[in-house]
Amino acid sequence: MARLPNIHPGAASKVLELDQKEHITAVLPLGNKEGVQSYEYLVMATKLGVVKKVALEAFKKVRRSGLIAITLRDGDILKWVERTNGKADIMLTTNKGIAIRFSEKKLRPTGRSAQGVTGIKLGKDDFAIGMAVIMEEKDGYLLVISKRGYGKMTALKEYRAQARAGKGVKTMKVTKKTGALASTQIIYPLNLPDDIKGDLILISEHGHVIRFKLSSIPHLGRATQGVRLMSLKNATDTVAQVAIV
Repeated sequence: MARLPNIHPGAASKVLELDQKEHITAVLPLGNKEGVQSYEYLVMATKLGVVKKVALEAFKKVRRSGLIAITLRDGDILKWVERTNGKADIMLTTNKGIAIRFSEKKLRPTGRSAQGVTGIKLGKDDFAIGMAVIMEEKDGYLLVISKRGYGKMTALKEYRAQARAGKGVKTMKVTKKTGALASTQIIYPLNLPDDIKGDLILISEHGHVIRFKLSSIPHLGRATQGVRLMSLKNATDTVAQVAIV
């Protein structure tokens, strides 16, 4: 799946007719027939914790001017779109270190123009910073990275499924030292539980870059703060982008 957040409307205008205030939040390739058939729905999530499921078939024919995918409430922004098979679990993570996991089966499919429903009850001044689709457990981990460069991996089995629209559970101890959460991603080992391949790249707002092995990140419990993965010398600098290669 390719992710191309914040593409400038000028660059995208050759393909889509976008308003000047719009930007692309997700790109989902559906190139081959087999890939299309293995997924049945698109699940969307917004900054304010609203989720929505729409049948993939509803987007079979899309005009150049686009189609309405979700009706947003005032002040909200559509942030994530993922493909699902109708049997997955959805995980939402928030700025203040809270996560919720619930079954996709509890999310009723709706039409394209519907608003969606509450995925997580947010605390004061909190907002969603990540959505992930758990297709299967497979000894997977949730990788959590904070704004001040702290991070860890926590086994998915530590996140029990809850009812949608709950308050969630703590996924990281957020402090002044760690800063708020910046990014979360699900990581699956290739063969054994400790066989995690690939590198993690962290890029700060001031342009500093660090790259290291995913396998070097410690596996810790939900309520811990993690360990320092990137040293930020400037107090105003924060992690801006996270990439796995």
